[in-house]
Amino acid sequence: DGQDVSLSAAGSLSSARLDLRFATALPRLESVDPRLQGGLHADGQVSGPATDLAVAVTLGGEVSAAGQPSGPFTARLTAQGLPGSPDGSLTAQGTLLGAPIDVALAGGRAADGALQARIERADWKSLAATGAIALPAGATLPQGQLRLSIGSLADFAPLLGRPLAGGASATLDATAAAWRLDAQATNAGEPGTASIGKGVLWLTLDHPSNAPVVDGQLSLDGVKAAGIAGSARLGASGPTNALALTLAADLANLNGAPARVTGKGTADATARSLALSDFAAAWKGQTLRLLAPVTLGFAQGVQIDSLRLGMQRAVIAVNGRVGQTIDLTAQARDVPASLAALVSPSLDLSGTLNADARLGGTASAPTGTIRARASGLRLNTAQAPALPAADVTASADLAGDSARIDLRATAGASRVSVTGRTGLSTTAPVDLRADGSLDLAEADPLLGAGERIAGRVTLAAAITGTPLQPQGTVRADASGMRVLTGPGAGLPPADLTARVALTGTRARIDSRLSAGNSHLAVAGTAGLSREGALNLRTTGRIDLGVANPILLASGAAVRGVLTVDAAVGGTLTAPRVTGGASLAGGDLREYAQGVHLSDIVARIVADGGTVRLASLTARAEQGTVAARGGVDLRAPGLPIDVTITANNATPIASDLLTATLNADLAITGQLEGTVTLGGRVDVRQAT
Repeated sequence: DGQDVSLSAAGSLSSARLDLRFATALPRLESVDPRLQGGLHADGQVSGPATDLAVAVTLGGEVSAAGQPSGPFTARLTAQGLPGSPDGSLTAQGTLLGAPIDVALAGGRAADGALQARIERADWKSLAATGAIALPAGATLPQGQLRLSIGSLADFAPLLGRPLAGGASATLDATAAAWRLDAQATNAGEPGTASIGKGVLWLTLDHPSNAPVVDGQLSLDGVKAAGIAGSARLGASGPTNALALTLAADLANLNGAPARVTGKGTADATARSLALSDFAAAWKGQTLRLLAPVTLGFAQGVQIDSLRLGMQRAVIAVNGRVGQTIDLTAQARDVPASLAALVSPSLDLSGTLNADARLGGTASAPTGTIRARASGLRLNTAQAPALPAADVTASADLAGDSARIDLRATAGASRVSVTGRTGLSTTAPVDLRADGSLDLAEADPLLGAGERIAGRVTLAAAITGTPLQPQGTVRADASGMRVLTGPGAGLPPADLTARVALTGTRARIDSRLSAGNSHLAVAGTAGLSREGALNLRTTGRIDLGVANPILLASGAAVRGVLTVDAAVGGTLTAPRVTGGASLAGGDLREYAQGVHLSDIVARIVADGGTVRLASLTARAEQGTVAARGGVDLRAPGLPIDVTITANNATPIASDLLTATLNADLAITGQLEGTVTLGGRVDVRQAT
């Protein structure tokens, strides 16, 4: 016995006879499936000689689901003549999920091997089923009649734990001369997920035992599912070794656009093959067509005999076999890059793709070669067409558990390459080299009219180890980065160096950025997994005056030195920032409004969960301004609480307005919600 199930058995066994009684109980169905409530219990016996056993089992209990009450029900199974000539029945009466249930089934096997089964009655809610089916001795296909109707599929929603709607019915009439199957579903499916307005299947099978001839059709109307809406027809006629198939699907919506698919072919069930004579799929103004008849075999994997597809000027050809082993060739010729818009409308590309593949081996250890070239690639959005066209070549030599790759891309004076060997699994060794050089001036077309930038970025990497535990180094250098036109031309050129050393489970980082007399550095280690530990430190000295060439153009200027000394610990999923930044010698002017704060001194501190303005003081002519407060990064909504005070301060002094004031203000609320400014301002003098 256990908390959720009990079992007991007693009896005797001899060489000539078995007598066994047993009982079991499952008092809490929710321990098996939380959607169900109630309990079940069963008892029974097995008795008789080993060649003529009899079984009797009684099952009872109550079952409810989704708040639907249930009354008691009882099911009984009896069988005799086991195991050679079994004959028995199954009955069930009572209440299931608040509705009466009445089921009676019977069946058996005769001494000559003939099988028969009967549904004498099966009634529950809107479900009704009757019929009898038999398999005569020596026959390969059964004969008989079956009737099934479900007026409301919603009756089964509590049992399946999903909302259902609609109804369904099916009939089967099977004789030695012919079979007839009819099935229909109306407004059926899961509301809001997938549904069908009407589905009809009819199928006849003449001479089913020796030379079967098929005639049938499946029609689906009002299909709605996952961005798809429309109708489809599939027809089949003829002998099973030359079965003519037709397909027509009209979709009013396929991921936002109408689509139509048509096809014709002949199936051979004996040879397990399909000969397609016609196929076309039209979507978003493009049509994919079968250029020549093709035969597909399914006896051992998939055998493709000269498949050729066309779209616009592109031709795709595939020939060979895919199964336990692979022997496949494929070519793609003159594929327009503009076809990428079928996948994502934002990918407005021009250019051409060509590719060849010769594959062997197995799916888990493929061999062979893949070669691809994309030429004249351009992005045709905004100013992107003025960028240099890109050419990309890629090759891969597959060797079972690894591949030697060679990837090269050029665009104007910029280039990137990746070469070496990579594993085809997360544990296979890697030995890759990458390098590149990017001319930032080539991005000028993306800027505003007449704007230009300069600088060069170089990249280099050497990676070994495995994908899960990489080893090696990654280096990036950017030099002479600057703006050549407009107010930004007065900014000093910037240089960046970044080094990353990979040691399997973590990376050691050392990066430095400098511009004029300002500099910033980030150094330390970081884990390579989501839970990898972080141990990074950021230090630097930033001269705020470096921004004045841009600020002066809008009538403002700043001075001061910001010193940064912060650390990042914790993990990638839960980083923890400590340390802070200090401002000394700060000065802020806004000439148009006459705003001026001088002698600004401030300290910002982070302690892992909050960011605090520990102090801020500034002079405003003869008076002072001060502020303090913080933001809680751990609390929902990011609550903020900052106080601002002014004492005899004159923050505004111009020809239009000069004001001297005292103030005691508070900024409260949530940064991700509503922020409120409140308090008192006393204007002592205004002219």
